[in-house]
Amino acid sequence: MIDLFRIIKLEYKEYIMLFKSGSFYISFDEDSLILNKVFNYKILELKNNIKAGFPLNSLDTVITKLKELNINYIIVEDKDIKDKYESKNNNFSKYTKSVFEVISINNRINKIVNKLKSIDNDSIKDILDEIENMIDD
Repeated sequence: MIDLFRIIKLEYKEYIMLFKSGSFYISFDEDSLILNKVFNYKILELKNNIKAGFPLNSLDTVITKLKELNINYIIVEDKDIKDKYESKNNNFSKYTKSVFEVISINNRINKIVNKLKSIDNDSIKDILDEIENMIDD
């Protein structure tokens, strides 16, 4: 399915693609990040990409919200495009930009956490005290 996603994405770069898979709709990569941001759907990590999904019975809710936010979408079932929404004021790029900013911040936080794990507890306490003092100012 990821191969089909990549092929269709070449033509529809500014669309969220929703793929019917059993009793769910799933999306990949930046599309899944938008679904996570807008609907708080859980992101699952695969080997080289990520995905998010939701049950079939949530499709109307997702479509309604994507239309409200002016985010273009495509629904793919059985390897065919079954539905497509195209807004004149597509906000796809706006949402992907904000999502990638969050990812960047999360990556920085993870690096800090990993570094703190390698430092003794007394030093960590001192570092955290300094940070808290900066926040309180």
